[in-house]
Amino acid sequence: MRLPPGSSNEPLTRCHVRLLGHSAACRYSIRLGCIHHVYDVSQSSFDPGVKNQGWWSEETDATDDNANYVVMGPDGNAFRNFFTFDLSRLSGTVDTATLRLTRFGFSGGAVKTIEFFDVSTPADEVNANVGLNSAIFADLGSGTSYGSFDITGPDNYDDVLEFQLNPAALTDIMSAHGYFTIGGTLISNDGGGSVFAGSNSGGVQELVLTGNLDEPGDANGDARLTELTT
Repeated sequence: MRLPPGSSNEPLTRCHVRLLGHSAACRYSIRLGCIHHVYDVSQSSFDPGVKNQGWWSEETDATDDNANYVVMGPDGNAFRNFFTFDLSRLSGTVDTATLRLTRFGFSGGAVKTIEFFDVSTPADEVNANVGLNSAIFADLGSGTSYGSFDITGPDNYDDVLEFQLNPAALTDIMSAHGYFTIGGTLISNDGGGSVFAGSNSGGVQELVLTGNLDEPGDANGDARLTELTT
């Protein structure tokens, strides 16, 4: 494994990340001999300046410039969210995949359960979230499950929640060879309300992969080394 310039073979006490010039490339870190690839929804965006995330509803019109990823339901006017990552440069074996999302607004009861699913709708169609689309809405909450997770609240608006996805997600990630979309839906909702309200364009929305992963190449030749802030 090739270490960043100035590194040794000793375990790193500080995590470093290489930010690659190409918009489709992930940033990655090497910590204790393991490569962490970190992809986020701002890379390879379909609409300039708009993250590859959002929501669909069967009752409320979506707008393409709205990056809010609120989830509501499962009863009444339900909202399901999505996150798309460009994994075109991913190479190697993925051992873990963690979806990291800023909590933002939490309303209603004390506990909500969210479940994440595979998405078969092409990524460009999912991200063209304008109006209503029952088929896409259904796709975001059905198919292969990547795991269900309890979210408690209200806690801190800026908390970053971590969801470690199951082996089915790892299989799909390694076979993606391009855009990879995750759909989210509430399957239980104590007291109604929502999660991730007011999310819009801020916060953290990233997919962290670990395993026997190759160092991503830099198509533009302008890679730079910087510290990762956690």
